[in-house]
Formats: sequence, C-alpha cells, structure tokens
Amino acid sequence: MDLSYCSQTQNFSDFEELKSFPIKCVLSFEYLINYLENYIEGANSIIASQIKGLINQFKSIEDLNGEIKDLSVLDKHQDMIKDMMSTIFPPFLWETEYIVSVVPFSFQVISISPKFENLLINSRGIRTDANNLNIKTFSPKFEDLLINSKNIKTDVNVNVKTLYAYSHILSHFYGMDVRNVIPSTFRLNDPKTGLERCFQANIDIQFCNIITKGELPKLDEKQKQELLDNLTDINFLMKVIPPENFEFHGFTIMRATDVTEQEMISDIKNKLLDKDSIILFEKFTDIQEKVKALFKLPELTLGLVALREDEVLIINIGTCNTTECIYQNSTHYKITDFAGTIYEKCALQGAPLFIGDIQAIENKSETELEMLRHGKRSIVIAPLHYKDNIIGILAVSSPYPRALNPIKLAKIHEILPLFAIAVRRSLDEFENNIQLLIQDKFTSIHPSIAWRFRKTVLNYLRRIKVEPMAELKPIILENLFPLYGVTDIRGSSTYRNTAIQKDLIEHLTLSKDILRTAYKYHKLPLLDELIYRIEKNLAGIESGIESADEIRVINFLKREVETCFEDLKTFGEDVVPLINEYQKGLDPKAGSFHEKQKDFDESVALINQTISTYLDLVQYEAQAMFPHYFDKQVTDGVDHTIYIGQSITDQKRFDILYLKNLRLWQLIIMCNIALKLEDIKPNLKVPLDTTHLIMVQDIPITLHFDTDEKRFRVDGVYNIRYEIMKKRIDKAVIKGTDERLTQPGKIAIVYSQNSEAHEYLQYIDYLQAKGYLEKDIEDVDVEDLQGIRGLKALRVCINLNREYYIKKNSETEFSEAFSENPAA
Repeated sequence: MDLSYCSQTQNFSDFEELKSFPIKCVLSFEYLINYLENYIEGANSIIASQIKGLINQFKSIEDLNGEIKDLSVLDKHQDMIKDMMSTIFPPFLWETEYIVSVVPFSFQVISISPKFENLLINSRGIRTDANNLNIKTFSPKFEDLLINSKNIKTDVNVNVKTLYAYSHILSHFYGMDVRNVIPSTFRLNDPKTGLERCFQANIDIQFCNIITKGELPKLDEKQKQELLDNLTDINFLMKVIPPENFEFHGFTIMRATDVTEQEMISDIKNKLLDKDSIILFEKFTDIQEKVKALFKLPELTLGLVALREDEVLIINIGTCNTTECIYQNSTHYKITDFAGTIYEKCALQGAPLFIGDIQAIENKSETELEMLRHGKRSIVIAPLHYKDNIIGILAVSSPYPRALNPIKLAKIHEILPLFAIAVRRSLDEFENNIQLLIQDKFTSIHPSIAWRFRKTVLNYLRRIKVEPMAELKPIILENLFPLYGVTDIRGSSTYRNTAIQKDLIEHLTLSKDILRTAYKYHKLPLLDELIYRIEKNLAGIESGIESADEIRVINFLKREVETCFEDLKTFGEDVVPLINEYQKGLDPKAGSFHEKQKDFDESVALINQTISTYLDLVQYEAQAMFPHYFDKQVTDGVDHTIYIGQSITDQKRFDILYLKNLRLWQLIIMCNIALKLEDIKPNLKVPLDTTHLIMVQDIPITLHFDTDEKRFRVDGVYNIRYEIMKKRIDKAVIKGTDERLTQPGKIAIVYSQNSEAHEYLQYIDYLQAKGYLEKDIEDVDVEDLQGIRGLKALRVCINLNREYYIKKNSETEFSEAFSENPAA
C-alpha cells in the first residue's frame, strides 16, 4: 500500500476552517527542499544522487514551488508529491507508524501513512478511495477526537489549533515552553475490534517556518506570567500578541503514539472512584468497556462479588442488567458453596489465578460446569485485598480458550486495589443500610434501662385497645446524677502533624537522593528541575505543615517523580538500590510513606484499647453495685459518662450512698487507668502522655429519649449547660495563667460547689492512705469558659510507682476498698 495523499480542489480562500483561523497559513514545500539540499550537500552516495534528481524534478514543476494557493495542483502531481514525501516518510514505516502531514493548522491532510489512514477511515465506518483521500470526508473534526480540552473556551476546533500555533510562537520568539498544557490526546474506535483506542499526538513543525509581519510585540516578565495564567483564553492571547503579526509557511507533521493502555487504566481508576461505580449496571458496563479496551478483547466479561463473613454477595455481572446486587434483592451464597472450585483455589493462594481453558479442568465442580454452560472458556480470577483480608473477587472471562494469558494477566494488577476499595465502600454502605433499617425499627438499648422501654411499649399496647389514636408516651429519666470522666491524649494533634511531617520529609529526601544519583550519570535539565522542586517542598515542610500539604506532596511525587523510576534504573547500577529502598518504604495501601503516622496511630489505638477494654471489664462490677446508664466515646482518648438515679431501676431503691460509692469507684478507676497506661508506655512507638479529668455535679439532670435520633438527650437549660461544660472543660486553663488544667500524671476534679469539693477531699485522703494518690493537693480556680463561669478544681498527682496494682480479681480489690471507705 502506497503512502496516500489528500487533495482539495477548492482554494484556501474558500476553506471555511481557515477563514475562521486567526493566523495566516501557507502551504509550501520550500523548507522541505532546503532540508533535503542541506542533507545531500557534499554527499556522493547513490541515495544522495537520487534525492538530488528528485529535487531538480520537483523544482521544474512551477505549480509546486512557492506559495500553493490552489490545492488542485496536488491532484495533478500526485506521483511527484508521493516521491518527495517518501524522503521523510520512509517506506518501511508506512505499515507500522501513525504519521500524517498536513497544511499548517488546518488539519487538512497532504499525505498519510496507510496504517493511520486505515485507522481513521475504518474507525468512523467510512471508506474512501485510497488514492484520492480527503480528510474532510472521513475524519471527525479535530476537537471531537481530543480528550483534554475542558478548559478551552468558545469554538474548540479553531481554538485548539490556535493554541497549538501560539505555543510555537511563544516558544520560538519568547522562550516560553507551554506545549504541555495543549490538548494532545485523541480517541478512535479500533476498526478490527470496535474498541476505543487512545493516541498521543506529537506535532512537528520542522518543515514549517514562522514569519513575522511588522514589529514583534515585546513582553516583560509580568506580561509573560499573565499569558501563562490566561493561556486558554484565546481572546486574551490575540490581544497581547496580535495574530496578524505572524504567518506559518510550509507544512506540519503529526506522529501519533498508541497510549491506550495508560489511558484505559487511568479511566478505570477514575470511574471506580464514583460512589455507585460497581453497583449500577450502566456504570459497571462502562468500566467493563474500558477493561475490554485495556486487554484488546471485545468479548470480555467482568464479574464482581463481595465476601462478607461466611457469605458471597454477587455485586454485578457485565452480561445482563441483573438485580443481584447487594442493594436490590441481592443473591447471597455461602462460601461453602464454592468449596473445591477455582474460586476457592484463588482465595487460598491469595493471588490471581489464570485458567486457559475451563473445559480442560479435571473433575469439574458445578460452578465450572455452569461457567461452560454460559459460554466461558478462559478466565482470570483475582482476589481483592483490603487490610490483609480478601473482601471480594474480580473475574475476567472470555468465550474463547486461551484468549486470556499470563501476559494479559499482568495488566490486571494495577487496577485490583481500586476494585478492592470500591467493594469495601459498597460493603460499608451495605452495612450502613442494615443499621439504618435496624434503627428505624429498633433501637440499641442499654441493658440497665431496657425495662423502661418494655414498660412503655406494654402500656401503649394496653391503651391502644381502648384508645385507637393513642401514642407512645415519651421515655424520660428524671433526677439522674451524672459522673463524667475523660482520659485524653495530650497534644495528639501536634503529634499527628509531626508524624505526617516526618513521613513527608523522609519521602522527599529519598526521592531527592534517587534523582541526584541519576543526575550524576545523565545531567538532564528535567532531573535538576525536579530536584529543585523537591528541595523547595522540603524547605516548606520542614518549616511547618498545613492541612493540604500531605496530599499535594504525595500527588507531586506519584505523578512527576515516581513515574521516572523505571527509566532511571537504566542510568546506573547504584540508582537501582535507592529506588528499591524507596519502594520498600511505601505503604502498600496508601502508596506513600506512612511509617511515623502508622506508629502514631498504633500508639493511639493501644491507649484507647487499653482504656476501653478496662472500662468494659469493670462495668460488670459497677452495675452489680447499683444499675446505672453508662455511655462511652472513643476518639484520641476515651471519655465516659455515668448516670445514676431511681429512674434507672425498678428493682432496687436508690440512696445517695450509691452515688458516693460510684464517685469513689470512678476515682479509683481513673487511677488504675493511669497505671495501666504507664505500664504500656514501653510498648508505645510514640511516647504519648495522657491526662485525666473528672467533672462533678450535685444537681440532678433529666434525660429524654429522642425517638427521631434513637438516643437520649438532656432536657432543660441547666442540663444543656452541663453538656456544654463536658465539651469545653478539657481545654480549660488555670485562672490567670496559660497552664492547662489537665496535666500528665495528675487527676483534675472539676467542681462548682464547696460541698462537692469537701466530699472529694475525703476520697482523696482515703486514696492517699491507700497509696493511689500522692500527698500534695492543689485547689485552683478555672478560667471562665464561653458561657460558663465560677468553676474550680482539685488537682492531685497519681502515684505511678506504687506496688499496689490492679489485682487480677478486680472485684476483690474494689470490695476491699469500699469496705474501708468512711464515705461509703
């Protein structure tokens, strides 16, 4: 097949696209002739002689010399043009490369390689005489092929070409390289498979010259920056640099590179970020189309299942619009249903499994026979991992034996983590829906007050028989004494930011070492520029970290630094170990350095688990003393609230004795929590300190059950004041100072009445005698909080060195303590 050319019988003045294009473009072969004459100058080879003869023959044709206004001359001299263009389009490239020459910025083809011609024509379903191609006949407008032109205003077709033209003007005359921001990727359907393919276009103006008309506009640095800031605003460009000052003479060459694999992986990743990407059939089949294009197999089918406890939930199958998703009458199977199948084998080995031909499997299970009945012959089954657990399986199948192979299998690894995240998100939403249903019909009731709900419902059922319009009476718990305690991690936000800062510094430093080592071998300006940007980021991170810094730095390293690593490995032998060390340090899930953050999170988790587990354990004893409502919240530390009063129970008479008993119990518990946390300090990867606070209130409050939110809320202005106090007290300072009320190793007991202080002084005296607390006591005023005044506090040091520790039989400990307590 010959190198094809394109003719256009009308004049440029009649060509509609060029009439709206703001810069004059002139077709000319002058610069090709000059290039070839320089190439053969002084050469005596046979090829040089042939080219010289070709040039002389070409020059003898008057129609083809100088400015060509009437394109019909291309028809008259098509053989001559083919021969001339073959000097820059070597015949051996015609069947393998995507190359086209065009009139400058008109995208009107002069000559095109057969491979490109076949793709463009057949991808649109239009066939044209190969010896008389007209790009305007079979090609879509250029802007229809572009996929990166979202920011371009007004008429895209003209503006994209105008941007290309201005990018060369800015580069040639003003030293401003802006080509990276110009849309350069287009998509077509493969004529054989019908699947989408993506191409990166590279525009070469080697045989085109930019001619200035009149005085060249001068730009200072401020104007250059304004141009960069408004680069996609064509009107602004034309105002600063008038288009009539320039002309393009010659022709341009476009070479297209197939980037389908990269673009499809990027598309799949982006689509999987959508909330319902794997749930809605339309979105799932869209992802399936991208996977087909990635594998270049139009017959592929995707299947996706989630694993939840002992169940297998079918999420989506790309062959039909099924309702078997986890939101619509989901089909659930038992994991045992897949025993002995290739799915079980995949799950056990924890890695993708490739089956070239299902028909060849010996002793087929019912699952494999069902696959054959549905026309599946080859399949890849890949487990989806989330936090070291398999949460789902992705299946890619084909009706043809061995259509899938280990080489194609390698492409799936990059998209598996995104499918895993999408499945995890769907499972979380599934669980949320279950909980919403439970909360709509039921409520989570603390055992100590379950009787109140039962009693209210029974009364309602009795009344409704005689009063059909009767309503459930509100559940109100009156005259409850609250006991609030909190163990907080001191400076957790600062520690967290410091951990992120250290991880980012390590991340940046290692990447800089890699680039510096590579730069010693090849002093590429781009490497030096990346090193400069890394050092700039390092300087900013070392001076302090802001909320957006982590994402910004990680995105920079992922998109612009790590993408170079495969090439950098070839620069020198000592580059490879550095890259290996860098990649070894990456968190496999986050794809970034998280060692310090991981240490911090694990330390916080250990502290919270220690407190929470201990509170759950001792709650059994406390409930036995007197039933009470217990509420616990876990954040960076653990806070708990106890409500005690007669309205909690109908089985036991409440006495103030039980309130005092529970207050002493809470104080002992806080001392023991401090001791337990001191005991685990050597196990903390980050040396975190904790503070402890108890808030006292003698005035009882009322709890009202909110049927809308299915939870208890406080009633009354004074009661709400108590809730506000709980939220603000942990940040309180001692009056007249900047010293925080809560300090590591101490318990702060906040009160507002002298009687409250007197009671707790008795408990403190007792616990000092028992060795729980140190001797010194501070009585301080608390700085006024917003809307709250007159608070005071007792502050006492916890004895963290005492031998008397928490016995294994904690009930014995508390029994002994209470039997000796004068207040009890």
